[in-house]
Parts: sequence; C-alpha cells; structure tokens
Amino acid sequence: MNTRAISVAAPSRSLAYLALTKPDVSFLVVLTTLAGYALGAVGPLDWLRMAQTVIGTTLVAAGTSALNHYFERDSDARMRRTAARPLPSGALAPAEAFWFGAGLAAAAPPAAGAKGAVRRTC
Repeated sequence: MNTRAISVAAPSRSLAYLALTKPDVSFLVVLTTLAGYALGAVGPLDWLRMAQTVIGTTLVAAGTSALNHYFERDSDARMRRTAARPLPSGALAPAEAFWFGAGLAAAAPPAAGAKGAVRRTC
C-alpha cells in the first residue's frame, strides 16, 4: 500500500481531519455521556463538572476515532466502503492521523479538569 500523502487543498485537508474524528459516532458517545451524567447526578447538577466531562469525552472520542483510522488504514484500503477515508485515499499521511489522534486524546484529561473530575462518595 502506498502511504504517501498527495497534495490536497486546505479546505479538503480540514475536512479530512474532521472525518478522522468520526463526528457521527463521537456525537452519540457524547450524548450518552451527557444523559448518563444527568441521570446519575445526586442533587443539583454541577454544570461546570458536567461541561468538563462532556469536553473531555468529546476529545477522547475524537482522538480514539482518529487513532482507529491510523491502525485500520491497511484494511480500510482494501474495502470499497472505507477506501475513500482520509488515510487510504492519501488525503492525509498516517503520521498526521496518529499525532492528531494522540494529541486530542492527550488533551482530554486537562480539559476535563482531571484533578477533580471524579467525585468521591465515601
């Protein structure tokens, strides 16, 4: 498989990066997180903590989706349904997808306020 990236216009590159995050899947993950947080809350909602949780979940979901694109690029290239994805199509280089995904996932704990993100119940 050829893993060299071809020259792609800036808006197309932006869309390729967006596609790496699998927005439809990430949205569903964030939606269920939000619902679970709201339904599991004891007492009044802590809106700041909920926002931090949603932001952190969004970053983790987007980052792991991008990393999934990186790890599945060879099999994606062999399937007609996935051959047009950013890596098999050459819109992005594998290293770009890897570092993009790793960066998003690594940004999640600080964005989620990881120091106090978990409430102790004891």
